[in-house]
Amino acid sequence: MRPRQGRKLHSTWDGLLGRQDRMQDVAREVAELQADRELWKGVDTRPDFAGWVQESHELARSEVYKPEILDAVEQPGEFGPINLSESYLQNAGEVARQRIVAAGLRLGALLRVAGYNGSNDKDSSEPRD
Repeated sequence: MRPRQGRKLHSTWDGLLGRQDRMQDVAREVAELQADRELWKGVDTRPDFAGWVQESHELARSEVYKPEILDAVEQPGEFGPINLSESYLQNAGEVARQRIVAAGLRLGALLRVAGYNGSNDKDSSEPRD
């Protein structure tokens, strides 16, 4: 499935947080994520891998494969590029931001369980300043 905004739907989602890998770009994105305190609330960091997979599956169904995607796919014959709406892309960006914060918090929790303590003793449920 090819959206007009990217080569494939998967790569469109992969690029929502940016495609730059220079440290200054990564540092800027991290600073923006840290500033948005709402992203850090309510993330379940308990090591529940099956639960995390189920969570991702549910988000794919509710946020990725929205009616505008499904309607285009269900049309008879071959379909051309899908034009993703601005609201779809804005929502997708917010979901991507939530998922990257959850992934970071969960990775941190797993590292602590594995014995890595790091150099900062702050609570993992809050962004580091």
